[in-house]
Amino acid sequence: MKLCIIVPYFGTFPPYINTFLYSASYNKKIDWLIFTDQSTDDLPNIGNVKFIKSTFEDVKARIQSVVGKRIVLDAPYKLCDYKPLYGKVFKDYLHDYDYWGYGDIDIVCGDIIKFILPGLRKKYDRIGDLGHFSLYKNNPDVNNRYLLPIKDRHGNKIRLFDRVYKHARGYAFDELGMRAIYKYYHFNTYRNKDLANETKVGCLDLYSIDPRFCNLEGAFIWDKGKCLYYYLDSKKGQLCFHEFGYFHLIKRHRFTNFLNKKVECFGISTDGYHQMQSLTTGNVEQIMHKNHSSYCKRIGYMIHSYFFSGDITFRKILGFHLPIFELYGEIKNHTLRF
Repeated sequence: MKLCIIVPYFGTFPPYINTFLYSASYNKKIDWLIFTDQSTDDLPNIGNVKFIKSTFEDVKARIQSVVGKRIVLDAPYKLCDYKPLYGKVFKDYLHDYDYWGYGDIDIVCGDIIKFILPGLRKKYDRIGDLGHFSLYKNNPDVNNRYLLPIKDRHGNKIRLFDRVYKHARGYAFDELGMRAIYKYYHFNTYRNKDLANETKVGCLDLYSIDPRFCNLEGAFIWDKGKCLYYYLDSKKGQLCFHEFGYFHLIKRHRFTNFLNKKVECFGISTDGYHQMQSLTTGNVEQIMHKNHSSYCKRIGYMIHSYFFSGDITFRKILGFHLPIFELYGEIKNHTLRF
């Protein structure tokens, strides 16, 4: 079974690129094709990660050719809406693959195959439904499903992709749009709640958004190719861990500490990555201690994220973002943290 993840990336690589690459190297059964306009001379040579010289305009022309109509694609962030087309857009690179997919590089890879193998064995049409890691069976039927119409709440047939290529705003079509299509037609999707552990946007310190762990103090630890989330179990009175396929470190604006070499173990906290000499209880507790900022700093970061940065919502009035629905949902679900 051959798997490929397509990632167009334009502009300066983030300082965590090496850590992503090293963690990806532990997933030899997954190939990453990264289309970029950046020099890769100083990056580590990873066998299953291939950089392909390209420009944003080159990729835009590929997408334009597939759509066959004038598209709106003025900035790289809008590529999220076109990810479901990658099976056709990059088909000349995908002939030998059973599954293709899309992903991001703001992740730390664990043992991903372990968490998607049941879906692969049963040959699901789609594996995962997140923009930072999703796989699709590589055949014409599946590759064209982004075009299928669904019924809106008034009973009218609409094609969600029509609004995507006509407007500049982001619709999260790679997640929300494809979920709606797959749900409407009852197409099969393999999901594993342990595939990804994401950090909560708007929090200065790293907190998991997983409902099983969101109200617990925890530590994101990578150890020899495994993503381990450590947490303090109050009932057992001891430190426990749960393994995930990968960590998604979404919108970590305050990271200043990065790893530029291959290490066997590291923890991630408020300010970034920290090499660990060994995986001991004491070292995990040190990462937990680092992942704790003052009340004032956390409040300040939350206010900036929710109302000024656009990290939570694009809705604005008088220059301020309005995360009304997001805040209501977090309060209702008891997941509001800062």
